[in-house]
Amino acid sequence: MKLIQTHIIYTLTCLVLFGCVKDRGNYSEIAVPDLAIKSYSIYVNDKKLTAEQSANLLLNTNDNLKIEFEEDQINGITPTYQWMIYEVDPVLKPGSTPEAAQQIGTTKNLDQKFGKGPGKYKLFRKLINSNNNDAYFTEFNIIVESINGLLVYQVDGNGTGDYSMLRTSEMNLGLPEDRMGVRHAIYSSINASHPIKNPSHLWIRQTGDANYDDQIFAISQQDWNQINYRTHIWEHANKESVFAFPLEGNFNPLGHMMGSNKLEYLIQNGEVYNIDYMTGPSTPKFIQLSENGMFYSPYMMTIPTDMQTFRMYSNIVFNQTLQRFEYDNFNYLMSFFPTQGPLGGDDIDISNTMMQLLYMEKGKDFSIGSVMKDNDGKIHFIRFDITDPMASICSHHIDLSAMSNTAQDNSLWAISERGSFAFFATGNKVYLLNYEQQTITPIVNDIPGDAQISALKILKDSSNPAYDNAILYVIYNQGQAGTLQQYEFNPLSGQLKGASKKTFTGFNKIIDLIFKK
Repeated sequence: MKLIQTHIIYTLTCLVLFGCVKDRGNYSEIAVPDLAIKSYSIYVNDKKLTAEQSANLLLNTNDNLKIEFEEDQINGITPTYQWMIYEVDPVLKPGSTPEAAQQIGTTKNLDQKFGKGPGKYKLFRKLINSNNNDAYFTEFNIIVESINGLLVYQVDGNGTGDYSMLRTSEMNLGLPEDRMGVRHAIYSSINASHPIKNPSHLWIRQTGDANYDDQIFAISQQDWNQINYRTHIWEHANKESVFAFPLEGNFNPLGHMMGSNKLEYLIQNGEVYNIDYMTGPSTPKFIQLSENGMFYSPYMMTIPTDMQTFRMYSNIVFNQTLQRFEYDNFNYLMSFFPTQGPLGGDDIDISNTMMQLLYMEKGKDFSIGSVMKDNDGKIHFIRFDITDPMASICSHHIDLSAMSNTAQDNSLWAISERGSFAFFATGNKVYLLNYEQQTITPIVNDIPGDAQISALKILKDSSNPAYDNAILYVIYNQGQAGTLQQYEFNPLSGQLKGASKKTFTGFNKIIDLIFKK
């Protein structure tokens, strides 16, 4: 969250073509007898690049770019210099127009932060002989591409929001090792005039439609800011605009998920909305799916469509009023059809659970992994198998309160899609629940005693099979300082690989994180 800076997070691939051209009106290459450019050197953040690196340069936006020339001037040249840059192929959105050329320097050498976002650029140095106004050019072709990673949303002691970007090799981003790590203050470094006050969470729009796929929404308690997905530049906070939401009250989507066929879902003030990007070329079509008087949990999930059985319930929500799971059936929220499972008296009716939902996430195979609270205040882990589109079975039901008091109302959860387990965090400890063996094991217990875990996430990325459902992120705060820990774990058992722990610091108080890819 837009997104990715001392620290912005773009990868800049710079193919440098060197040549000296005298300005005679057609910019054709000619001999220059009174100017001899011997060489140039390129530095990124004061690190001199090799010839190979200079030919295929990788930068982050706002890295310090320095280009130094060694040249001999003879025959009485009195030089002045001009560095110019312009965009030649914008990639921000369909219909975008290139930026106008702008002057960025007037010195012999360039030494400044490179603050451009993704796109293709021409960077050139113009040397002018003040004696006769002849001009000589050295040109650099630059391609800037957006990079991805983990957006870490945070708040400082004054209530101002910002986000950093974390990139590690496990994320399969295709970047060299020296480009990995954390880049801080991504948003604030380029959007100082649009501060985020009292932030609450991030929301990324990913619809599969190029017209709408470029937004990060930085949500706050009273407002929201739309940020370009690739450039991280603030766009607007006008809910009447084409990319905003014609909903009553403040925009505060507490639940969000991708649907199918360019559909998107969100929950606003307990009501479920479907956003259809196919019915019109300009304005998305908003459909309220929930009936008046019904209140829905902020958690939603999507089950991949099963074409063999023509599954109808890909997009699943929970009706807190009727205490049942529902699915979107052609813009109608329908209750599931329950079938008696193998649990006997422990069976839970998916259409009438008689419990409140605390958390929901897609589990292993075609299943709903849920954490629920009964009327006696006891907490349960319940798994519903919905492989059969005509019958939903309660396959697992564990009374967590009977096992220990580690799982509480405010515990944070992350449910695996590859193994029969889930992680949960309470206070400053992380636990592993194996719901096949019905065991709870503490797995992270070295977090400082005065810290509070604020987020727990599993990396879920089907395009990255080596680490899909095999990386755990644990975020904790000590006062206004946030820390992010990354662990590898066995995707079948959930056991952490002890030597894999990586710790990242330098954050303000962390309140949310989301993977941008």
